[in-house]
Amino acid sequence: MLGLRGLYPDWQWGRDGVIDYPDGPEGLPALANWGRPEPQPDEAAILAAVERGEQIEQARADLREAERLLDERIAMYNRLRATRASTSEIGEVQDEVTELLDYITEVRNAAANAV
Repeated sequence: MLGLRGLYPDWQWGRDGVIDYPDGPEGLPALANWGRPEPQPDEAAILAAVERGEQIEQARADLREAERLLDERIAMYNRLRATRASTSEIGEVQDEVTELLDYITEVRNAAANAV
């Protein structure tokens, strides 16, 4: 499904085709009843789309984690400023915020170029 959704974002089970799961341990799932106007993709195209989909999912997970860390650092920065902490402490957290923002921008740009 991930591969088909990667190739055809609007793909719908049943309307555009179904995945046939044969009986037996050696049987591999196969695409059946292709209903789209495009030619049916081969196994290599589907596997490549699955790999791209997994990479995109990993990038999304990385972004969520970086955004969580960014929220923590911003809250810490605000607490330090409110308590009139030393300039070096505030500067250190501010540097971490800047690094996280740079990383988030880098991951987003890489994900946009991969699609």
